[in-house]
Amino acid sequence: MIKSSVFRANDIRGVWGQEWDELGVRKLADALFLEFGLKTVAIGQDLRACSKKIAQILIDQFSAYGVEVWDLGEITSDISYFVSSFWQPDITIMVTASHNPGGYGGLKISLPKSEIVDFNNKHKRVKTIALGEKRLNIKLKKDKRIVRRDPYDDFRAKVLSLIDLKAIKPLRVIVDGGGGIAGKTVLKLADGLPLKISLINYDPINQASGQIGNPLLPAALKELSQKVVAKQADFGAGFD
Repeated sequence: MIKSSVFRANDIRGVWGQEWDELGVRKLADALFLEFGLKTVAIGQDLRACSKKIAQILIDQFSAYGVEVWDLGEITSDISYFVSSFWQPDITIMVTASHNPGGYGGLKISLPKSEIVDFNNKHKRVKTIALGEKRLNIKLKKDKRIVRRDPYDDFRAKVLSLIDLKAIKPLRVIVDGGGGIAGKTVLKLADGLPLKISLINYDPINQASGQIGNPLLPAALKELSQKVVAKQADFGAGFD
């Protein structure tokens, strides 16, 4: 199952199990394979309960087509765009529903150099094929090529190359991970820098209650603001 409601202009987002499911993911994989003639696909995921399952379905399906799959593991969306621009697989898929409620699952799909797949205009044929009644008859391959690739070191090197490291002064920072992967990412990026980082809300989101960080909402920044004042930090950063 995959409903038209999950297709947004620049990504896919919908309630997992209600608006799309395993069959829907496989139909979408069919459509992407046909539309772009894929040879390589990079797949990363956030910490949502359904993201691991969605990512594994995509890995299994693309590898069955003979596509070389790069399993990026748990990453942030910005790292997926880095992979798209600098490693340049045929497509990069980030399994995430951003700051949508906990029951949602989603995908951000980009072409080389971080061109976003546009389901409503330029790449609307992907949507049309995925919404078809039947799956495509694509010949499967016996040899599967799945490669585990960790992008963190390359991403960190690129980010740090953009700044003057000697100009960074010792700072005390509070980071609100929003229950996602951002806390882990920040610690990796800041390793070796003169920053004293305190993390809050770095555990995975509470899927049962639907709680999730959304720094676009003032109420979501209340705890972070209080921590910055209480700990006399230089600043705080909130992530979804």
